[in-house]
Parts: sequence; structure tokens; C-alpha cells
Amino acid sequence: MTRIQFHSFVSLSRASLILLVLITGFSFAQNSLEQLRQNLENGYYASAAQISGPAAIREDPNNPEAYFLYSEALYYTENFPLARTQFDKAMSLTNDPTPDHIHLNGLITAAEGNLTEAVTLLETAFLRSQNYLMAMDWGRIAWQAGDFDTALKAYAAASTTEGGQRELSPHLNRGRILQLSKGDNEGAISAYKTAITIFEENDPRDGGLVPLGVVEANFRLGEIYESLGDVPLAKSYYEAARNSDPNYTPAQNALTRLLRNP
Repeated sequence: MTRIQFHSFVSLSRASLILLVLITGFSFAQNSLEQLRQNLENGYYASAAQISGPAAIREDPNNPEAYFLYSEALYYTENFPLARTQFDKAMSLTNDPTPDHIHLNGLITAAEGNLTEAVTLLETAFLRSQNYLMAMDWGRIAWQAGDFDTALKAYAAASTTEGGQRELSPHLNRGRILQLSKGDNEGAISAYKTAITIFEENDPRDGGLVPLGVVEANFRLGEIYESLGDVPLAKSYYEAARNSDPNYTPAQNALTRLLRNP
């Protein structure tokens, strides 16, 4: 190889190396953000908060999605102050907040102790998205705030969404609020029975265990009927709860009590 050919080869190799570094760096930036998304989707919140979140921001410090997803990871690892800081940074880079942004803002606001504002934000997120999980969070925070009527409204809305029509949780939560917080036995009975019916119509177990929500719904019905003086019906629901889960202590205790005091 001549000297000219050697220098040409070196120059070409350097150019190729620079190009390779640039491509690799771009690929790594893309992979950092994608890894952050995947960690969140799979529930690996600690990894997202400690590794992929900071990496995504280092690689693309002007990307609002990186800050938003990092903020989400920080929220789920209960680092609320830093979650707020990263969320505000995401908003400073975003012109049009989405329902996801409003939803996360509501969750962080609730964690900061401002439940009233959080309920409003979560309601707005749901109304803009019609998302089942957003409705459930709206109901949960309203319930936590002691705003039982709004919580009932939120869970009712959740039950009508595409994602919630086959879910028993909205009805179970309505039953809990109606029974335990509002003293509405008739409404609670209807809610618990609806939860059981929805499960039976959409039973996904394929022979597996009965969900704890169904066990509780039966137990709660037993409680209500016992309080109304209908002991035989109360016993039948307690037995249904126990038969679904022999280790469900509340049902076992209730049946023991009824046997001792027929």
C-alpha cells in the first residue's frame, strides 16, 4: 500500500468511525426512551426512575416525553417532589397537554395533599379521554377526599367505559361507599349483586380462583342482610364467600358467630 493509499484508508476509516459513533449515539438515545416506556409498561418503576428515566433525559434534554415519563416513574416510586419538578419541566416543553398529562398532574397533586384540585384534574382527564383507569383514579381520590357523591359518579362512569363494562371493581367500590359511608343498604345490595353478575357473565378464570372482589361482594351482602334481620339469607351469602375462598377469615368468623347465636 502506498503512502497516499494509506492516508486515504485512514481518512476513510476515521470518517466511518465518526459516522458509526453518530449512528450509535442516535440509536442509544432512541433506545433509552424506548426502554423507559417499556419499563413503565411492565411495571418496572424503580428501574425507570433510577436508570432509564435519567438516561433518556441525558440523551435528549429537550424531549418533553422523556420528562413526562420520568415524572411518571418518580410518582410510582413515591418521589413526589422530584416527580413534580420533572412534570413541570415536561409542561414547559409542551404546547398542548393531553389527558395523560392532566391525569398525572392530578395524581401528583393528590400526593401533595391538594385533594380537591386533584379531583377536578382527574375528572377533566377522564372527560377528555373516557379512559377506564382514569375514571377509577378519579373515584379513588374523590373517595379519599370524602367526596362520596363524586366518587359514586366516577365509578358509575368507569363502569360504562369500553374498558370497564366487564369489570366488577366499579360496582364493588360503589357498594362499599353506599354501605359503609352513606348507609344506603338498598343501593349497596344492587351494586354488590351487579358486581357478582358481571363476574359470572365474563368469568375469565378457566377453573382458577374466584377473585377476592367477588368473595368480598358476597360477604358484604351477608353483612347487610344480617343487619336487616334476614339471617338465612345472610348465612347463604357468607357461605358463598367461604366456599369461594375457604381462607377468607371474615366469612368464617361470621358463620361461626351465626352458629353460636342462631
